[in-house]
Amino acid sequence: MMQPNIVGTNIPLSDSIRSHIEDRLAHVMQRFESQLTSVSVRFGDCNGDKGGVDKQCRIEAVVGHAGSVVTEETHTDLYTAIDVAAERLMRALRHKIDRRQALRRQRQATSAAL
Repeated sequence: MMQPNIVGTNIPLSDSIRSHIEDRLAHVMQRFESQLTSVSVRFGDCNGDKGGVDKQCRIEAVVGHAGSVVTEETHTDLYTAIDVAAERLMRALRHKIDRRQALRRQRQATSAAL
């Protein structure tokens, strides 16, 4: 199975963060493994020690020749930001891939009817 590229900014990449990200993305990467070219995760603390809603997670998945799907979430808790971004990625990939397949079927039906 493909491994995501994980990079942290202003927050060190601990084993628990890496494990959490890999667990959240495992289902996504299993389901769309044949369509995905790469997955990268960037997370960080936007405001440093100032506090507030500043933990951000950005996930980018490249879908073959169809381009990329990017999801982002900012939250006070990094783990929640990761969870929400991963869930959004799942929905966005499902939508993009289902739409491509529907358009392909539509083109095939149109060309067969001619």
